[in-house]
Amino acid sequence: MTSRPRILLTGFAPFAGLPVNPSGEVVRRLERTGAGNTTAVDLVCRILPIAYRAVPGVLRDLVAEHRPDAALSLGVAIGAPVVRVETTALNRVAFRVPDEDGLMPGETPEPDGPAARGATYRAESVMRAIRAAGVPAAVSHHAGTHLCNLTLYTLLGLLPTDAPCGFLHLPLLPEQVAAMMDEAEGKPAMAPFAPTDLPSIALDLQTRAVAALL
Repeated sequence: MTSRPRILLTGFAPFAGLPVNPSGEVVRRLERTGAGNTTAVDLVCRILPIAYRAVPGVLRDLVAEHRPDAALSLGVAIGAPVVRVETTALNRVAFRVPDEDGLMPGETPEPDGPAARGATYRAESVMRAIRAAGVPAAVSHHAGTHLCNLTLYTLLGLLPTDAPCGFLHLPLLPEQVAAMMDEAEGKPAMAPFAPTDLPSIALDLQTRAVAALL
């Protein structure tokens, strides 16, 4: 038994053809190093698959096994200029990029569930903690309609309403944008972003932001 709060921290495997997902890299680093003062919390770290059918079951098993006091999930948002502190998850999926099984679902994942669930962390305080660590962040009011949204919606339905739970969307890494720029040279610009327009934040800073929050 331990008196330290147990926090479930999840990120994702590589997504949308990218060889690296910043969210998964941050989770791996924090699993190795802990969240700042390692005596403050117990971290349960997992990398989620890019699989619509699998994610809800994986989350149910993690919550049942570890009974976390809080949960924080991470994902990548291509084109995000800052860390986005999400506040709302919709009972809706509408994929524009297929998952690893080739699925592009467009449905209500929990037919009997509420239309939306609100994150139970204090989003404004979360944003301030990340900024205080020297990393730009902003409150966002929509977690999208892909697996990031599904993860937040599912976790909020599994955890007690007084358990802090939320989701951060992370920008790309600088080396990812640099590789995209090299690949795009001499080719027409791809919508919705040209590589030269894509913002990024270094992995060290992204990890610092999440550690400060935890």
